[in-house]
Amino acid sequence: MKRIVRLGIWIGLLICPVVHADPILTAVPTLFYGLPGETVGWGFEVINDTTNYLLFDSSAFCQIAQDPQYTTCTQTLGTYNDLIANNATEVAPLTTLIQPYDPTQNPALGLGTYNIIASAMVGQSDIGQIIASYDQYDGDPFNGGNEVVGDTEVSTPAGVVVTPEPSQWILLALSLAAIWGFRKTGQQRTGAAERRQLR
Repeated sequence: MKRIVRLGIWIGLLICPVVHADPILTAVPTLFYGLPGETVGWGFEVINDTTNYLLFDSSAFCQIAQDPQYTTCTQTLGTYNDLIANNATEVAPLTTLIQPYDPTQNPALGLGTYNIIASAMVGQSDIGQIIASYDQYDGDPFNGGNEVVGDTEVSTPAGVVVTPEPSQWILLALSLAAIWGFRKTGQQRTGAAERRQLR
C-alpha cells in the first residue's frame, strides 16, 4: 500500500505544472500619440506576485530585438528618459503598484518619458518595448532587506506615433467643410436646372 501511495505522489509531482511567479509590467497607455517636439510619458502597473520586494534600477525604450543588458537601445524619433528607477520604485511582495504618469511632480512620476524630435513627420512611429530591470530583496531594501536575486528584467510593449498639430486638424476640418459646402451648392444648382428642364 505504501508503494502505491509513493508512486501516486511521484506521478503527481511529474504531472503537475511548476508554479513560477514573475512580476508583470504594463505601460499605461501602451501606445502614445504626440506632436513633433512634445514630451509624452507612460504610467505603469506592476503586479508583484513573488514573495520578495522588487527595487527597480533602470528602464530603457528598446526596439523589438534589443536588450539593454547586451546592446545599446535606440529610439528612432527622439530620446527616452527613465522615471521608474530615478524614483527608486519599490514594490512590496504580493501587491500591485499603479503609478500614473505625473510630470507635475519633482521628479516626475511614471515609467518613463519620450521626447519626440521636432523634425518628426506626421504618421511616423517608433514601436518597441520598455524593458525595466529590478533586484529582489527578502525584506524592505530601504530597511535592512538583503538582495536575493539581482538584475532581472521585465518588459512591456510601448510605442509613440507622431500626430499632426491641432492647427492642422482645424485646417483639415475647414477644408472638408468647404468641399462639402461647394458640393452641396453644386447639387442644389444641378437639381434646380433639372427641374427647369422638366417644365
